[in-house]
Amino acid sequence: MGFIEEGRQPFQDFSDPETRAIEARLEAIEKKAASLDATIDRNQTQVIETPRRSEIFALVMERLARLEGKLQNVA
Repeated sequence: MGFIEEGRQPFQDFSDPETRAIEARLEAIEKKAASLDATIDRNQTQVIETPRRSEIFALVMERLARLEGKLQNVA
């Protein structure tokens, strides 16, 4: 084993567990971030759809009012 390898081995023995722990934490954070992204996307879709639903409800109410008016004229 050369001089560089002898010096590198103790450093790797010390840093490998730390590196694995950091990688595990980063992986957990990335999973949480992906979960939050999915939640944000769902919420954004709902926010975009809400005005559309209100418009559809208003149209239905308008048509119902016209239909009721026609029924009153017939009766």
